[in-house]
Amino acid sequence: MAATQLVIGTAASASPGSEALVVLDVTGTDGRTERASTVSGDLRVGPMAVDRQTGVLYCTDERTDDPDVGPGGGGRVFAFDRSAPDGGFAELNHRPSYGALASSVCLDGDGEHLLVTNHAQNLVVTDVVRTTGGAWKVVPRRDVATTGLHRIAPDGSIGELCDLFVHPAPSGSAGSGQAHPHSVARSPVGEFFVVCDKGGDRVHTFRIDHDRGVLVECAVVDTVSGSAPRYSAFHPTAPWVFVNHERGPTVDTYRYDADSAQLELVASARVAAGDDQQSDILVDAAGTFVYTLVRGADELVVLEVDAVSGELRAVQAQPVGAASPRAMAVSSDLSLLWVVCSGSDELVAFTVASDGRVAPTGQRRLVPGARSIIVVDAAVAATGRQRSAPPPALDDAEYPNPHPPVVGQHREPEA
Repeated sequence: MAATQLVIGTAASASPGSEALVVLDVTGTDGRTERASTVSGDLRVGPMAVDRQTGVLYCTDERTDDPDVGPGGGGRVFAFDRSAPDGGFAELNHRPSYGALASSVCLDGDGEHLLVTNHAQNLVVTDVVRTTGGAWKVVPRRDVATTGLHRIAPDGSIGELCDLFVHPAPSGSAGSGQAHPHSVARSPVGEFFVVCDKGGDRVHTFRIDHDRGVLVECAVVDTVSGSAPRYSAFHPTAPWVFVNHERGPTVDTYRYDADSAQLELVASARVAAGDDQQSDILVDAAGTFVYTLVRGADELVVLEVDAVSGELRAVQAQPVGAASPRAMAVSSDLSLLWVVCSGSDELVAFTVASDGRVAPTGQRRLVPGARSIIVVDAAVAATGRQRSAPPPALDDAEYPNPHPPVVGQHREPEA
């Protein structure tokens, strides 16, 4: 196994032998790669996360028709460990994501819980219900958009759902009229989470009540109407989180309070124009530079972080040289950056200079259906290693959900 591996998630079809995960060894300082292993299956792999202690890989299956349920069954979330005979990944287990189009996964700091966002379809269906008075009425229903909380077992497998937050439909937004939670990210301090709802033009913060096993909403911040906040990325040490937008031209800096999880908008930096759409965002480990991908222009934009204010200044807009850059990842030593381009099914490598600027190395690889990427170092690619402090037992009778799914407040019975 190489010291560094890339795991590429794909939108595989249901045909036999489809490659859902493609694992690549990084074999050169120019970012060149060689195929190491694959995982086959009918998955539409979205964002991934790796537990740095157990080496277990988690990913979403972005679908609306969970094969275990059927049409309308929503998405799934998977866990993979290194138990394959060749040392590659093998499925540990999977669970329903409890919503359609599972869009993001994030572990808590102790590896005891996994948060999963579900983007939901942009549709309304007709339902007919009978009231307690005996009358019939027509009830339009939107696809449910959720953030779920799963327990994680000591071996890294995904446990049952222990809480579910239902995102309310937006009012007055210039978006779709449907909530679309697209991503979840964990703060490096304070142990809270940011969820970007691009349908509602909102950014939520949550904490986990570990005693009760539930999500607690801490704050909701409205963004510019119609901007569709897509991803967030935290500064590694300073109290800033950066948010990009699918239909907005800026990357925004928010200052956060680690105790209350409240957010305050500090500044916005313009990075896109016209109909261009941002996709992925990341912050380097030093917290000096922010990188955002811009589809349409098909550029990788580099922004420098002001060390005092957290304000961003664009210093480079590098053409990617491939269609529709969707996701990216950086090496642990900050010397290489890879971009997955879903429009051309390519992986493109860049070097990263000390001033944060990037340059294409000329290394490109065709990966059919490529949609997501994560870097896995050999140091965390352990097999069968369990956590020394296991989470609570996965017994729903002992950990009852204290409230039903909520829409703003508690979901009320229908009249």
